[in-house]
Amino acid sequence: MKATTRKLIDLPDITLKALQLRATTNGLSLKRYMEDVLIKKSKEHLTDEQLYELMLMMYPDGQEKATEKAKKAFEDMLET
Repeated sequence: MKATTRKLIDLPDITLKALQLRATTNGLSLKRYMEDVLIKKSKEHLTDEQLYELMLMMYPDGQEKATEKAKKAFEDMLET
């Protein structure tokens, strides 16, 4: 059995009504429909921009400016 995590979320009533309609149309419970949608969405490929944004959130130290010495070393490496 795969590990799962339970999350409590708050959604506007209009959103829940729309999701319930979609779930019913697909013959699923609201819970199962929401799980399926989120699982499918999580498997979509991310763009480079999205991956970079995620990386910055997870590793904020990457936002530090490089020193001139580090910049020069990197540029020299690219030239070889």
